[in-house]
Amino acid sequence: MDHWRAEAFAMLADPAAVLAFLRGEQTTEPTDAPAAEPTEEPEAPATSPTAGPSAVVVVHVAEDPDTGALGPVARVEGLGPRLLSEVRDLLRRYADVTVTPVIDLHTGRSVNGYEHPTDVKARTELRTLGDVFPHATGLFTRTGRPPDHDHTVAYDKHGPPGQTGDHNDTPLRRHHHRAKTHAGYAVHQLGPDRWIWRTPHGLHRLVTTSGTTSITRGEFLALRTMAVHLAGDFAAA
Repeated sequence: MDHWRAEAFAMLADPAAVLAFLRGEQTTEPTDAPAAEPTEEPEAPATSPTAGPSAVVVVHVAEDPDTGALGPVARVEGLGPRLLSEVRDLLRRYADVTVTPVIDLHTGRSVNGYEHPTDVKARTELRTLGDVFPHATGLFTRTGRPPDHDHTVAYDKHGPPGQTGDHNDTPLRRHHHRAKTHAGYAVHQLGPDRWIWRTPHGLHRLVTTSGTTSITRGEFLALRTMAVHLAGDFAAA
């Protein structure tokens, strides 16, 4: 038992050996036999100690507006708050890290094509976190099926430019997308993270990142007029 315990502690200092063990690969034991003469065969590509399943880790860190210094606490999606030093140590020791640009949720853009660009989808999903159908509870995850990014105002191939963008993006699960399209729902977008809905039964709802709120018909009509102007202004920005 002591022998195996010593072997285990020795392997902890060699991540490549641990990875080989988990994969069931044989490690070469040292012997007293003379080493074989080297051959001219090409070298095999090196295996990274951290090779294995990849993952996307989203880390939010607050920056001091005056000094630009990062705060001591980071929020890791799916885990919650962690000390920034712990996150740095974990990524430095156990992962091959690819840094992607910061996603600024206060920006937006419009394009002339039908498909929503990747950056628009990413911002919308980070703003909303989940399905924006009234009273929906489904949250978006990076491992599940991605939501449908439906045009709040239907795309018109003969219409004006700039119809696709943050200003005209309603993220929905597939069944809610079908309900919006075929079941008589009406929706208007007030901005990049607010929508108003009218149901087939004449009910009116406001959907924000805080959830769904009942509103009156008068409030719906007032907000609908505002939505037209907000969408136009945002699209032109």
